[in-house]
Amino acid sequence: MKKKVIVFAASLFALSLVSAYGSYGSFSLGKFFDSVDSSTIVLGTLFFIFFALLNFSLSKAFKDKEGNPNKSLVTVLSLGISLLLVYWLYKSSYDLQGAAYNLGISQGIIWAFIPWIIIGGVVYLFWKMKSEALLIIGLILILIAVIGDFVYEEGMLTTIGIILILLWIGLKVYEGWKLRDKHKRRR
Repeated sequence: MKKKVIVFAASLFALSLVSAYGSYGSFSLGKFFDSVDSSTIVLGTLFFIFFALLNFSLSKAFKDKEGNPNKSLVTVLSLGISLLLVYWLYKSSYDLQGAAYNLGISQGIIWAFIPWIIIGGVVYLFWKMKSEALLIIGLILILIAVIGDFVYEEGMLTTIGIILILLWIGLKVYEGWKLRDKHKRRR
């Protein structure tokens, strides 16, 4: 657990070292949140909600011979269906903010709760999927940057996604070395 917290904290501090991001290499969370549109926050939150609900429900449906959930199948299906649902919402030009306002939810309330929902979704991913969450979040960030006009700073989002994927690769290599050393000691 400590190792994961250290890796996450180090990745946050390493972001200021990335010179590919504009404004002469400076980075702050305030600038990041200013560059993100409110509809992007809503769509990202819906993605995590869809993913969590689908992951939970599909894990009950798809089980292997021993009765354990088939995690790889459930994760791939949940990720694909969640991405398709959010993409459909985006392409259908459905007014998410207007729908929330019609339900009596103001934009101030949305801005207050959505970041907490996103943080909860990310924590859920790390809790359920361990280091694979780095890969999934990295791929999602790169996909968001490639698809189009979701965020203002697409280069920064791609850079963060690449850093997360490289962290995942580094963790897998480290786990492979640790496993190899463990087998050498048994001989």
